[in-house]
Amino acid sequence: MTSTTEKYFSLLVVDMWWEEEIKDRERGFTITFDDSHRKYGQRKPSNYPSSLRYPSGTLHAGLDAIHDVVRTAHFLKKPIYGVVSDDGYSLAEELLDKSLHPYISKEHLFMKHGYSAFTSKSLTQRLEEDKVARLMIMGFDRDWCVLETIKSVLEQGIEVITSETLMLTSGLTDGDIARHYCRNNTTYLESLVDVYNHLDPEGKSSL
Repeated sequence: MTSTTEKYFSLLVVDMWWEEEIKDRERGFTITFDDSHRKYGQRKPSNYPSSLRYPSGTLHAGLDAIHDVVRTAHFLKKPIYGVVSDDGYSLAEELLDKSLHPYISKEHLFMKHGYSAFTSKSLTQRLEEDKVARLMIMGFDRDWCVLETIKSVLEQGIEVITSETLMLTSGLTDGDIARHYCRNNTTYLESLVDVYNHLDPEGKSSL
């Protein structure tokens, strides 16, 4: 029998856009776009080793971890929602990381117009309609959009589960603020092992 808490457990993926751009920024490039903002322009070396950082300190976290956890949640038939920032040019599905397309349907993908995912009224309404009670939040940027989304979700009375292994950051701000907030206000999971155990306590995905 499926418990109520298990039934209403879902994932929310924040601002996981343009997989190619994420990977290039990870390798230390900055990116320019063409006039339509939908295609790559030039790749230029950045002044920094990487313009994306992984708070957990390992490249096996962040992008790869998000992909793996989303695939696992999909296998377990957990609802998965996504939200991307409106760039003024593109459709939401054009901005979403292409590796996530098989797992986040158009009906579960929304466009936001500010830091918090809850600037999308459509997402807010959908979560209410689906009676989501517990939400694991992941994505980019930990210190801005992810953090503000977490705060907004908690205001809705929804339990939030977080782990820095499922977050990326520009590293331009003091991550202690986000880390301290998550540790004190959410169900905070220290490692990817904790994430998988929380998501799949019965080990169904390994069968």
